[in-house]
Order: sequence, then C-alpha cells, then structure tokens
Amino acid sequence: MKGIPKKKLKKNHESRDESNVANNEANNEENNEENNEENNEENNKENNEESNDENIDENKDEDKDEDKDEDKDENKDEPFEITPDMVIWKAMFLPDEIVRAVWELGFKNPTAIQLACLPAAMKGRKDVVGAAETGSGKTLAFGIPILNGILKDKQFELKKMKQKEEADDMTDSDDENGNGDEPNADKKKVSSDEDLADNTEEIGEMEDFGGGIGCVRVIDVAELSSQKTKVVKGQKKLRALIITPTRELAVQIEKHLKAVAKYTDITICLVIGGMAAPKQERILRKGPDIVIGTPGRLWEMIEGGNSHLSQVNDIRYLALDETDRLLEKGHFAEVRTLLEHINKDESKKRWRQNFVFSATLTLTHDLPNRLGNIKSRKKKEDVKLDKLLSLVGVRPKAKVVDLTTQVRSLKPASLSEMKVFSATVEDKDYYLYYFLRHNPGRTLVFCNSINNVRRLTSVFTLLETNPLPLHAQMHQKQRLKHLERFSSLDNALLIATDVAARGLDIPHVQHVVHFQVPRTSENYVHRSGRTARASREGLSLILIEPEEATLYRKLCVNLKKDKTDLPDYNVDMRLFSAIKQRVNLAKAIESLEHRTKRERSDKSWMKQMAEEADLLLSDSDNDSDSGSAAQNHSQLLTELKMKRKELSKLIARPLKRTAN
Repeated sequence: MKGIPKKKLKKNHESRDESNVANNEANNEENNEENNEENNEENNKENNEESNDENIDENKDEDKDEDKDEDKDENKDEPFEITPDMVIWKAMFLPDEIVRAVWELGFKNPTAIQLACLPAAMKGRKDVVGAAETGSGKTLAFGIPILNGILKDKQFELKKMKQKEEADDMTDSDDENGNGDEPNADKKKVSSDEDLADNTEEIGEMEDFGGGIGCVRVIDVAELSSQKTKVVKGQKKLRALIITPTRELAVQIEKHLKAVAKYTDITICLVIGGMAAPKQERILRKGPDIVIGTPGRLWEMIEGGNSHLSQVNDIRYLALDETDRLLEKGHFAEVRTLLEHINKDESKKRWRQNFVFSATLTLTHDLPNRLGNIKSRKKKEDVKLDKLLSLVGVRPKAKVVDLTTQVRSLKPASLSEMKVFSATVEDKDYYLYYFLRHNPGRTLVFCNSINNVRRLTSVFTLLETNPLPLHAQMHQKQRLKHLERFSSLDNALLIATDVAARGLDIPHVQHVVHFQVPRTSENYVHRSGRTARASREGLSLILIEPEEATLYRKLCVNLKKDKTDLPDYNVDMRLFSAIKQRVNLAKAIESLEHRTKRERSDKSWMKQMAEEADLLLSDSDNDSDSGSAAQNHSQLLTELKMKRKELSKLIARPLKRTAN
C-alpha cells in the first residue's frame, strides 16, 4: 500500500472530527425539535405517560441490544462441533454458525415447508413461492436462505478486498523496484481473471435464469460489481428487505432471525409504525444488513430521504410474508408503490432472490359476475398468482411449494372446528361467556371492528375474565405489552381485530373464537391458525347470527366445505338462564358507566368553553343546573354500586342448572 503523509492524515482526522461534531449537534437539535413537537401534540395525561414510558423502554432496549452484541461476540469464540444428530441440517446446506443456533433453539429437524424450500433456495438460489399451514415454520424457510446468502456475499467481498490489497502491495513494490511493466503485472491480471471466472462459475451453479450462467459470462459479474460501486463510499450495505403486513409480525420475525443469526455478524433492525422515528433513524445510521418493516413506515422513510433505505434498489434479497394480505386492494397501497420503486431498475432486479410466503397464497375471493364468466373464474387462482409474482418481480423457474394442496382444507390436522348459530346478535355475548366458563386456557377472540373489541372488553372485564384488548388504534408499546402478558398467563383472554390474525406465533393458544364471521376465507384461515400450532390440539369456534348466514355459506364454499362439515358446539341450555343473568347485569353496568362518563365530559366541556370565552357562569344557573344534575348523578352512582355488588355475588356462585 502507498504511504499517506502524516500531515494529510492529521488534516483528515481533524476534518472528520469537525464534521462528526457538526453532525451530532445537528442530530441533537433535530431530535430535540421532534421530541418537542410530539410532546406539544399530546393532549392528555395518558398519552404523555405512554410517551415517557416509551422513551424509557427504548433506552432499555438499546442497552439490551448492546449487551446482546457483546454476548454474541463472546459466544462466537466458543468451540462448537457438528454432531451426527445435526446432519439433517447440514444436508440443507446450512453453514455451521446457523446450524449451531438452530440446534440450540431446539429445532432438531426441519419442518415440511423447510425441507421443500431450503435446498432450492440455498443451493440453487432460486426464488421461492411458498404456501403452508400456519405454524409450519415459514419464517425460517425464507430467513435461513437470506442469512446464508448474506454470509456468502460478505465472504466473497472480503476475499476480493484482500486480493485488491495484495494487488496494490504488488504494484507498490513494482513501482519501487522499477518493474511496473514486467510480466508480473500480466501474471497478476491473469490470476485476477481466473478468480473472477471461478466466482462466476460458483454463481452460475447457484442461479438459474433460464439460459444458464457459465464461467464465460464475466460481463454479468462486471454488471454486479458496477452495481455495488454505486453505494456511497463508507456506507454499509442494505442487503435484504423483509415486508410484513403488521407490526407484531415484524417484531416476531426480527426475534426469530436474531436468534438464528446469533453466531454471525449479521445485523437486523425494525422499521415499523407506532415507534419513535428518531430512534429508527439512529438504528438505520448504523447500517443494518437486514431491515424488517411494514409498508407504510418503510415508504415514509424512503420518501423522507433516509440514506440507508435509499439502497433499497440494490438489495440482494426480498421477502414478503403474509403476501395475500399485503397485496389486498385498499389495505396496503404503499406496498405496491414500494415494490414498483424497488423494481424500477430491471438490470438489478434479475440479481435479487425473492421469497413470497403466506398460509393462503392461492386462495382467492369470488369475483363479481360482471368481471368474467364462470369458466374464466375457475382460473382465478392462477391469474391472481401470476399477477402477484409479476408485481414482486419473481424470476422465471421459481420454486413453488404449496403444501396446502395436499390436504382437503387449509387447516392443521390437530385443529377442531365448530359452530354456533345465534338467534340474535345479543345472544353471542351469552355464548361467548358460556364458552369461556367451560373452556379454561388461552383464548383468542376475533372481532371485525374496533368498537366491538372495546365493548366486549368493557363487558367481560366486569364479568372478571380479565380480557386484554388488541387493535390498530392502540399505542404500539401497549399492544406489545398485552401480547406479552397474554403469552405469560396460563388462563388468559385476548380480544382482538384481525391485526392479531396474521403470522403471530403466540405459544399454546388453546381456543380461537370468531365472534363475528370473518369477511374473507383468508382471514378465517389465519385466525384459526393462531391455535393448533406445532401439532398441538386446538379448537376454533365460529359464532353466526342470522344476518351472517350468507357470509358463512360463502366461507364454506371457498374452503371447500359443506355446511355440515362444521359440527355444532354442544351447549347445556339448562345453564343459560344463569349465564344470561350475569351477562345482562354486566351490560347494564357498562351502560350506566358510559352514561356517567358522558355526563362528566359534558360538564368539563361546558366549563372549558366558558373559560376559553372568558365567560362567567351565574350562580343561579349553576344552582338550578347542578341541583337536578347532582341528584341524577348521585342516583346513578348508587345504582352502579348496587349492581356491581349484585354481579360480584353472582360471579362468586357456581352456575346452577334450571329445569328444562
């Protein structure tokens, strides 16, 4: 290597220090401004407390990440030997670092989806389109090939860097000896060409674009290397992007991949909504290899000019999980824009490996009659799949693995499905409470609307079932805390919208209740898939009111079931009188509580308006209004107190059967 004068080095260090100080000051000012704006926008005490808790939690999370990185470095140096029991994983072409992590996580054998996908993705470097039942191990089916590919990419880049350094050293020694034009230069060039050809042959074995890549197609490697040089000097590469429809699924995937990448130097980060943008900016400045995110926040940060995410066109690996939900019209418009942005350079797209996974990849909704005749609708699954693969940019000859076609229905064998026809909408509350009293354990109740989640949470809190709500309007930290609490309790109730239906691996959920018939067959499959995971027993119960009968029949047709395929859930009607008494009392209390809250808010609003207008309410008005209002309020509170005592006594008693 050529020497650099000390003065020049000193100037470079000084200039770097000055620029670092300036950048730090600018970042501090920017973060302070953002924090001030966020604090000013918060209008109530609860939000302030949540933001303070979030900042504390984020600082703790950063400290934890640093501790984990230190532990990772220490564990790397520990000796490890591949035993005969691990041969099955080595046969899947996994490097030793990943085999060790997978083995320590307790995965003794690959799952069916992993056995089908890993060889093609690891050895053949093919794009993979996979569909399998929920809980089948899809995350590692695309996660392991991505980690393996990044490790190989880094090894190749390190090898080329060493060769370049050696070549520069040889050039320096030749210049010193005056032999710059001697045959050594030609030998060096020939050696470099041979290495390039060897690497091209290796890539040729891995990639298949239909025409094959042989060792003579050096121009392709030149294209790839020129692509790499466009990255800003000194900036770490963004190598892989994983897109998920929900924040919770993104958090889960990050947790799994970090565990598998424990003994590697691969870095992973989250970019999701509901978390502080400044913190995510700081993490991205560190240059993580893999970014896992939701479409909205990813596109927001790309449009905002984030330097690390600006490399999204150059990624070598792209994965979409729960793809059918990501590409639904009206749900995730950002993902379409994001994919179009990623795929705008055709020359780079052909070098990328793509993974498209879901539990219901080829399942489709019925098309309206005006969009085609019956004959054309029979081909709708193929049409949907082709459009999806084209949008993602999946290459020809991709490996398609659809394990859902091997069974009659898209459900695990260990899942029991039942139904209850409800005479009225109100009866659903009775059936749900009956089910919870007779089926202890972890139960996940799904609703179609946030209002229903809130109403059921209020009523069943009064019934002392300790429900935990989960919906999209909750703060992200609160959503994660409720998931953690639900997972930690043996007997727990989570009432959620479909935000919890996709991909979440909540351990040992015994029951899933569809309080409302899901709007699509995909949602039914994903909801039911939260139980009966990893070959464990599980029960899925669907409650059907008269207005939902048509939707239920459509669901059965899409799932290729007859209406009689779902047996009726057995209900002891002799207990229903006691069930109704408790639920009706809880509903009455909930209604009274709602009235008292509304009256309080009306009073506070009136006072606030008077203060803002600099008006004084007369004593006579106050006396006349407050007299009757106070009396009514006092009566409400007394009635509430009595009903609560009555409900507590009822709940403390066992349910009694009545005569038929």
